[in-house]
Amino acid sequence: MYVRMRKKKAYIFSAAFAAHLVIMTASGVMAAEVPALPGTGNEKYDAIIRKYIEGINCQWDMNQFAENGLNYLTGYTSSLDEMGYCLLDLDQNGVDELLIGCVNDEDYVGMFYDLYTFAGKEPVLLASSSERDRYYLCEDYTIANEGSGSAQTSAFGYYLLDGSELTLKEAVMYDGDYDAQNPWFYSTENSWEDHRYPIEEYVADGIRKKYEHTAIPFQPFSGEKIDDVADGGSDNISELKQQAISEVMAVEAAAEEIETRLETGLLDQNELNQCAGQLYQLWDDELNILWSYLKQSLPQEEMAVLTEEEVQWIADKENQVNQAGSEWEGGSMQPMIEASTAASITQDRVYELLERIP
Repeated sequence: MYVRMRKKKAYIFSAAFAAHLVIMTASGVMAAEVPALPGTGNEKYDAIIRKYIEGINCQWDMNQFAENGLNYLTGYTSSLDEMGYCLLDLDQNGVDELLIGCVNDEDYVGMFYDLYTFAGKEPVLLASSSERDRYYLCEDYTIANEGSGSAQTSAFGYYLLDGSELTLKEAVMYDGDYDAQNPWFYSTENSWEDHRYPIEEYVADGIRKKYEHTAIPFQPFSGEKIDDVADGGSDNISELKQQAISEVMAVEAAAEEIETRLETGLLDQNELNQCAGQLYQLWDDELNILWSYLKQSLPQEEMAVLTEEEVQWIADKENQVNQAGSEWEGGSMQPMIEASTAASITQDRVYELLERIP
C-alpha cells in the first residue's frame, strides 16, 4: 500500500500550483477605470468581462482571480488573446448565456471556465471548471461535466439548462472503491453517489459517446476596448520565466502519472519504492534546472544570499527525510517514505524558486 506523505496532490492545474505560482504581480498597480464594452450589449455581462480583462492585464495570480469571484484557472493566462467570451442562448428562451474560456484550445475542445445566465435582473454563475472537474459544451447544447476524484473514481454528468438551473439528464460513474469488480453505474438523479444501477463498461462508453464536445466560438478579450493599466501597465513575462513555467507544468504532468501508478494498488513494495524514488528525482532535477536559471538572472549579491538559504534548506530537508524514515527503520517501506517526503519538500521548493526568477 502506498502511504501518501503529502497533504495534497499536485496537478497541471493544481491547488498547490495556484498557491505557490506567482507569474508576475504588479506591486502597487491599480487598474484604471474602464469604459463600457461594445461586445455583449449587456452591462452586467460587460462588468464580468471587464473584470477578467483587468485581471489578465494586471497579471493576477490564481488566488487573486478567485478572490475577485472569477475562475482561478485564468491565472495561467498571460495574454488577452488567449481568453475570451461567447454568448449563446443554450435553452432557446430568448436569454443569452455568457461563457468564458480559452480561445482555440485544441487540447480541451468545448471546455469553458465559467457559465453565466440571468436569474431575474442579475447574472448567476451556473458552472465553473477546475483542474479535475471540467465543463464542456456538447453539439446539442447539453452541458457535460467530467470529473475525477481519484484514480478509482470518475463521473460523467450530462445536463440541460432550464432557465437559471442545470438539470441532470443522465450520468455514468466509475467507482472502483465501491465495487472493484463492477465499477460502472448509471443514474438520472446523482452523478457521483448513486450506486443503485450497475451497468457494463460498454454501456457506459455508449452513453458517453452520445455527447460529442463542440468547439465554442470565443471572442478574444483582446478584441474589446479597455484603458491601459495605470502607472504604465504591466510588462510581459520574461522569456526565461515563461520557459520555467512551461517546464514546471510538464513536471506536474509527469508527476501525476507516477502518483496514479502509486495509487493503483497493483504494485508490490519494491515497485512502490522505485516509483517514489522516480517522483523525487523528477522534482529534484527540476529544482536544479531552476537553480541554473536563477544564476543566469539574479544579481551576484542576491544569488549569494539565496545560496546560503539553499544550503540551510538542504539541511532541513535531510533532517525531515531522516525523521520520516526513522519511524519505519529497517522496514521495506522506509525507502518509499523517505523518497515521498523528499519529493514533497522538493516540490514546494521548486515553486518557491520559480517565484524568484525575475
